[in-house]
Amino acid sequence: MGYRRFSGFWCSVVFLISGVLGHNLVGAEPEWDKVDKRECDRPCLVRIMDGYMNALFRQDKGIVPPLSMDLRMTENTGVMDVGEGVLWRTKTEPTGFNIYVADPVNGQVALQTRLIIGGRNALVAVRLKIDRGKIKEIEQLYDREIDDAAIPLLTTPVTLLTEDVPVEKRASRDMLYRVASTYFDALEGDNGKIGAFSDECVRHENGYRTVNNPPPGGRMMPAPFIPTADTEQGKEMLRFS
Repeated sequence: MGYRRFSGFWCSVVFLISGVLGHNLVGAEPEWDKVDKRECDRPCLVRIMDGYMNALFRQDKGIVPPLSMDLRMTENTGVMDVGEGVLWRTKTEPTGFNIYVADPVNGQVALQTRLIIGGRNALVAVRLKIDRGKIKEIEQLYDREIDDAAIPLLTTPVTLLTEDVPVEKRASRDMLYRVASTYFDALEGDNGKIGAFSDECVRHENGYRTVNNPPPGGRMMPAPFIPTADTEQGKEMLRFS
């Protein structure tokens, strides 16, 4: 019995090594050649994202843009392969709510969108890392707990997030990064004064506007109801919204 276990162990190791060697010999990527490759700018990154999403909608792995050999994919933090997970295995349909964020410097592109997953509205975020024209990382997050009352603000994106900023009004990439980081500092510090917020800033959370609502106020958190001034708690919630 001991010999069989020992023998079986080594058979497994041999098959594993053989598989790795065969994979390296047959599917090895060519060396990086700057002459043959072109930098992937914003339109390029968005095209790759659209190609990936189109493959997901059609549930066809065969039309996914080129994948890196060391691809890593997660969905709601769970590690999996392309073709697995809720978004791939459930009927998923697009809507007109799409916000693209492309970063040619780091070769990354993200999409915040509302999708119909299995007949239910869902908020979805997808991030792709592109290296040498191939997808190296895929990160998918989704939340299907979206109330119908939130759909009006999840139908058409705020134009401020989709229109190009005039060249003369653009901030540097470093400044944008620093300003965005202050939002998370404010969350962690539980202090809105830490963040670099303008007086006109509004926040949409899961489809609800949760700050700077017109009087008497609105939702201070994602929920299908609006606080009333009939109770002290309601008054406090209206004050914060």
